[in-house]
Amino acid sequence: MIEAEINRKIRQQQPISTQEDVLTSNIFGLLSLVDMYLLKILSHAKPIHSGAEIKNFIRESSIDGKIEFWKIFNNKNDKNNKTRDEPDIYFKMRNGNKIIVEVKYYSGESSEDQLEDYSHHCDALIYLTPDNKIAAETIEKYANNKKVFWLSWEQFHIAAELAKKDSEGLEQKILDMVCRYLEHKNLKYWNGWETDMERQIFSCLFYDKEYFHGLGGYINIARTKFYQEVEK
Repeated sequence: MIEAEINRKIRQQQPISTQEDVLTSNIFGLLSLVDMYLLKILSHAKPIHSGAEIKNFIRESSIDGKIEFWKIFNNKNDKNNKTRDEPDIYFKMRNGNKIIVEVKYYSGESSEDQLEDYSHHCDALIYLTPDNKIAAETIEKYANNKKVFWLSWEQFHIAAELAKKDSEGLEQKILDMVCRYLEHKNLKYWNGWETDMERQIFSCLFYDKEYFHGLGGYINIARTKFYQEVEK
């Protein structure tokens, strides 16, 4: 919660456990200490546009400098009268690419064109949200934007677990804390049955979106094609 406090993002009138900026600070504050593993986790983000691939932006490179929280930009979108943009996470890669991660917890976009606004400041924008209907509608809205990628918190958790298995020492302890915190926040897939997590990867396909609401969130029924499990 250090970054949230430093940047005065903690709201006194709202429970800390429900604050999006606190979630952002806790997860990315820890992962900024092991940014190599952060990149591995973010590489699981899926393209919204069929011609894009997130690994083209972060593969075989590392973060140049520090990860910036809530960096302020001048708004460049002529479609609205906003004066500034403030994405949650911003960093540059040594290969020159600029990456933004916009984090959501309970809410959707904070303004009508939020992701479009932020896409003017980066080469790739990762929209990190719970796996729910709000996310589905927002993702479909940006289907023609090659810069926007989507990663669910549930997939983030799976990727963090895989990263933890590949780490050791202090790095493993940090990743374990990230995983336990996501589980505490219920930002993981319900796993009442055994699943081969290493074979779980999803591609975004926007067809008929029919949902069954249960088990604490939206779960796609069998004939829904919003997610389609595919082979690695």
